This record gives sequence, C-alpha cells and structure tokens, in this order.
Amino acid sequence: MLDEPYVRVVNIALPDKNFNKCLLLNRGIEEAKGDLLTFLDADAIVGSSWILGAETLLDNPTLTRLCYRVKILEQKWLDKLSEAAAKNSFDVGVDYVFARFDSPEHRRAHEGYRKPELNWGVPDDNADPKQIFGNSQFSIRRDVLGDLRCDEVHYPKRGFEDLAFIRDIADHYGDQYRGRLVRKPERAMFHIENASEPEWYDQGSNFAQQQHYVKTERKR
Repeated sequence: MLDEPYVRVVNIALPDKNFNKCLLLNRGIEEAKGDLLTFLDADAIVGSSWILGAETLLDNPTLTRLCYRVKILEQKWLDKLSEAAAKNSFDVGVDYVFARFDSPEHRRAHEGYRKPELNWGVPDDNADPKQIFGNSQFSIRRDVLGDLRCDEVHYPKRGFEDLAFIRDIADHYGDQYRGRLVRKPERAMFHIENASEPEWYDQGSNFAQQQHYVKTERKR
C-alpha cells in the first residue's frame, strides 16, 4: 500500500521520545493535498468502506465535521484478526469483526455528543447537529478547517490535545456548527484496547494537559 501513488509518508524526528500529537496533526494538515481531511489514530481499525464516509461532506456543504462511531476492540478479537492476518485473510477477519459491531459484547467508546452529560449517550439518528461532537477520528473540509490548528503550545505532549482541538473547531463556528455521526458499522471503527505505547506516555505531562483542558472547558 505504501507504494501507491496516492499514499504519502511523512517522517518527523521527535526529540526525547516526545509524542507531540499536535505537531503531527498540524504537519499532516500542511502536507495533505486534498480538499477533504480525515484524522485517524494509529490504534484504530476501520470498516471496509470507512473512507467513503467522508464523501458525505461533499454532498452536505453545511456540515462542519463528520464523526464516526467507535467501539473498543478487546484482546480476544485482536487475536482473531492476528490469526486471520497470518493466513493472509486479514480483510475477511475485519469483515467478521465488523459484522458484529452492534453486538453488546463490544463496549462503546466516546462516540457522540458535544455536551459532556451526553458523551456516553446512544447515537440518535435525530440528534441535534449542533450537539454531535464525536471524537478525535473525524473528517472535515479543508476550507472549513481554515487556519484552525491543534494547540502545540499548551499541549506539547500526549493527552487531551485532540479534545481541545475539536472543541476549538466547534466553538469557532458557534451556532453555525453542524456535526453528523456516521451510523453504518462498515464505516465505523474499533479502538484497540490498551494500545498506548508506554514510552510515549508521561503521567506528569498528561495530568498537566488535562488540567489545562479542564480549566479551559470551565471558561467556555
């Protein structure tokens, strides 16, 4: 896949193993050439037609952000995918897992709403577009994002930078903000459970960034 002409890999040297996600996000925005931008964490596994969901933005010019449903992929399911990959049938394994996306055995991750008290609510087809907030996996048109960027100053390491970024986007548009949550399982994603790399996580800096985020939230 990396040999495909539409795939571009950007290498960034991070000092002292500092996983500066804001820097990575901002660099990706500048390097990308398309009119649609989609953000996806490295520890996510997406459905077979996930990337096609972004086309919704082309048909709905009033939308600010397109959000995706997310559930947690437990270790036993990750093992099944690993077994499928060993047999050169990873795609079959992915289809098998996503066919069970709506099963109660898969825990729901943060997947939906702007108001904190609704963050864990069940997605509603009739939800107010002003309240669909989503998570750090989202799509947005470049002209809508404009000059908005992830805050590298207050979030120089890992933790809460993605929440701050999407909050800033929502606040920038205020009452004009419109979100939509993609419902189809094949256009949803799983987050791998406990996928964080220890060398990228610093408890002290994560706590500091959390405190800044909470303080900012109280002022909104």
